[in-house]
Amino acid sequence: MSRRQSRLPKATSGPGIARALALLAAAGLAGGCSTAAYYGQAIGGQAQIVLGKRDAAEVIAERGAAEGDALAGQLRLAAEIVAFAESEMGLAAKGSYADYIDLGRPHIVWSVVAAPEFSTEPKEWWYPFLGSLSYRGFFSEARAERFAAKLRARGLDVWVAGIDAYSTLGWFDDPLLNTFIDYPEHDLVALICHELSHQRLYVPGDTDFNEAFAVAVEREAQRRWVATRGSGGEADVFRRRERRRAELRAALFAARDDLAALYARAEADAWPAEKTRAAKAGRLDALRTEYRRLALRHSRTGNAPLADDLNNALLGSLATYYDLVPAFENLLAQCGGDLDAFYAEAERLGKLPADERRRLGFGH
Repeated sequence: MSRRQSRLPKATSGPGIARALALLAAAGLAGGCSTAAYYGQAIGGQAQIVLGKRDAAEVIAERGAAEGDALAGQLRLAAEIVAFAESEMGLAAKGSYADYIDLGRPHIVWSVVAAPEFSTEPKEWWYPFLGSLSYRGFFSEARAERFAAKLRARGLDVWVAGIDAYSTLGWFDDPLLNTFIDYPEHDLVALICHELSHQRLYVPGDTDFNEAFAVAVEREAQRRWVATRGSGGEADVFRRRERRRAELRAALFAARDDLAALYARAEADAWPAEKTRAAKAGRLDALRTEYRRLALRHSRTGNAPLADDLNNALLGSLATYYDLVPAFENLLAQCGGDLDAFYAEAERLGKLPADERRRLGFGH
């Protein structure tokens, strides 16, 4: 997940930071809004990060004296991953992930996604310079929930998700955060390479293209990390986890497609709202049962955190991150696994008109 309009000069003084943050909020970082209150929370949230981060090496030095310190170990691992991203994935960190900050909360922002009651197409909001995005973000969970409540009152399906990282794509040096630093090794590789890929390529207003590109890059990064650094046991764990996640995604995709077909039929045949609503509820109930069954099969606890959130908004958001991933992975294969060639071709596609990208299979 990332936001960007263009690179801003580095801001190292108080007034410089204030000006940069004002521009950042006006450009819509973490969602953008026309109200002063929203700009204020965006400025305040990013300012906490800019002003509160510390050099990760200093944190390691302070904590390293304690044998087996978990945070110091994860910070060292993150440094290895950044070096890997630069040397083997062609992703320039440009100062990102060299600092660390504990925000004192479980997520950096909370993202709000909404969709009509009888559609799996997410609602979009337009932001200056960024174009249309299918989510709005808040640095406060309470603010996100208040905004979500207003959308629900309008009859929309809404999903509020905690987001552990985003990229400012060169506006600032993004730090390591407590929200993700304790991720398992393969997930930390995925997150860092995903966010750095946004610095490599970002197409204003095309969330689906940007996120699918980043997911394709993160998956390739995980494969290469496992192949060059992981033990045989770690590789097996990675493959089992990927199969589990693929099964869960497949169940979600199937339900989304079924609902899209259901809504199209209901509109074509002029079903009354009550009939469409009942059919929708039945399919979502079946999905919850299937989702919990899969979660139980793959986990001792059977924990299925998304089961109670399943609705049009959540299912529609899958398109943002996954629908176009096969097209990018096929493109990488066509490039013979050459990342420089892959990036160059992706950048060429990004410069095409949206209609042309859709015709080529890189858009909806």
